[in-house]
Amino acid sequence: MTNENKTPKDEATQEAAPVHKSLASALARAQSEMGKALKSANNPHFNKKYADLASVADACMPSLTKHGIAVIQPTFDDDTGRYVKTILIHGESGETLECRVPLIVQRNDMQGYGSAVTYARRYGLMGIRWNSIWAKTKFEATSEEFDKERLAPNGYDGGQL
Repeated sequence: MTNENKTPKDEATQEAAPVHKSLASALARAQSEMGKALKSANNPHFNKKYADLASVADACMPSLTKHGIAVIQPTFDDDTGRYVKTILIHGESGETLECRVPLIVQRNDMQGYGSAVTYARRYGLMGIRWNSIWAKTKFEATSEEFDKERLAPNGYDGGQL
C-alpha cells in the first residue's frame, strides 16, 4: 500500500482524511472536487454581478483543506513592486506553490490599498482552479440547482470573472 492511498482517521470526527505524498497529487484531487464560485456580489458601476473573495474562498478552501493544502496570501513590497503572493503549502510534504498578483492601487489611501489587496487575493485564489463562476445568483436559482452547482465538481466554463 502506498502512502498515496492511506487515509488516517481524524480522531475528532472519525472521518478518513486523504493523505497525498506530493502537493501535485493533493492539488489535482482538490481541484477535481472544487465547486463553482457563486456570482453573488453586485458591482453598481458596471451593473454586473461577480464572485467576491468570500464566494471564491467558499468554492475552493474546503477541498484544499480536506487534501492537506493550506493557503496564505501575504502582501509584499520589494524592488519589483507591490503584490499579493498566494502560497499553497502541502502539510504532508512541505512543498509549496506560489503565484504573484500585482497590486494596482487606484487611490493612495487605505481603502484603495485594501481594495487592491482584496482583488489580488481573489484572483490569486481563482488561479488555483481556473475557477469557473456560476452565472446565476443564489436568489435566481432553485434550492435544488443551488445545492447541485455548489457541490458538483466543475471545469472551466469560459465565463466572465
